[in-house]
Amino acid sequence: MLFTLSGTISGLLVGGALAALGAILDPTTRAAIGVVLLGILVGGATCELYVRSIRIPQLDRETGQMKLNLGSVGWPIVNGLAIGAGFISRISFMLWYLIPVLCLVVGKVWVGALIFGMYGFSRCVLVFAWFGYMNACDIGQGELHERLFARKPLGVRISATLLLGLGVAALFSTGL
Repeated sequence: MLFTLSGTISGLLVGGALAALGAILDPTTRAAIGVVLLGILVGGATCELYVRSIRIPQLDRETGQMKLNLGSVGWPIVNGLAIGAGFISRISFMLWYLIPVLCLVVGKVWVGALIFGMYGFSRCVLVFAWFGYMNACDIGQGELHERLFARKPLGVRISATLLLGLGVAALFSTGL
């Protein structure tokens, strides 16, 4: 409960801050920045699908073991905040970058908070689905990682396809 709540709050705050930053910009500048960033994302998705896999910028790290020493209240709060913010944990798919771009471009704090807050919530809730899957299939964490890793190429293709479609739709919505 604390994990999901803190992840959601973290997403709300990050999304709201990005949208507030976007609101400071005049609409023409915000739209130009959006077109450039969306163009980069669409280009990356196209490359991912048709040319070769590309390495995306990220902090590639697992949850620090020190966080476990924070106890049953501190650990879920601190870890949820990190997971909900997204950019300070591992990002496996280029599609994630659409979230902060949309928050920035929308320029409305409540919409940016909602977009990123939903990311934080869904990312934290997914952990419970994994545990349910592990219990139902009677597998350990190592085997779950192996199964997920074996399916990563499919996940990357699905993510790149979604990013390409959403990115092109977003570009068209800007009037291009």
